[in-house]
Amino acid sequence: MNLKKSIIALLMFTLCFSIFAQNQPPASGRYVFPIQFQAKDLYGNDVNETFWGEKEYFFLYNTATWCGPCIQGMPVLAAVAREFEDRVGFLALLDDYRNNARGAIRNAENAGIPSSFIFIDGRLAGVQKILALVQNGYIPAAVIIGKDGKPLMEPFHAANARNQLNSLFSKR
Repeated sequence: MNLKKSIIALLMFTLCFSIFAQNQPPASGRYVFPIQFQAKDLYGNDVNETFWGEKEYFFLYNTATWCGPCIQGMPVLAAVAREFEDRVGFLALLDDYRNNARGAIRNAENAGIPSSFIFIDGRLAGVQKILALVQNGYIPAAVIIGKDGKPLMEPFHAANARNQLNSLFSKR
């Protein structure tokens, strides 16, 4: 009987320790994307919240291929993504993914968007929680979220991405 109690106590201790350990922030100060999702990127690759590994922040971008300002702003976003990709995960929620994935690929490639900046279907049921963070009634719109999955600021025009990220990093 004592052996059984000892095993149960050991299992309880292990369970409690593993739960405690999972909730600890990484020593690096970086975090995995805080909202679980499953999607395919523009090239048909499976992506989820672990795609970027650990990052300090996550940049969410609501866009569409029919949006002129979105297309015009892509070279700026490409430069920002290359500049900050070691510290920031970039996710674009594409409004017209199902209708125009080829157009989105062409726009992203023409702008030089790095592969670390993924585009997914913004209308998927599984990403609605993410889309809700960046939707402000306008496209394009962007927001930066922290480790808790909450926006660190109000949604902003993507042209201000570099200023917003520099502002966040200067506060640290």
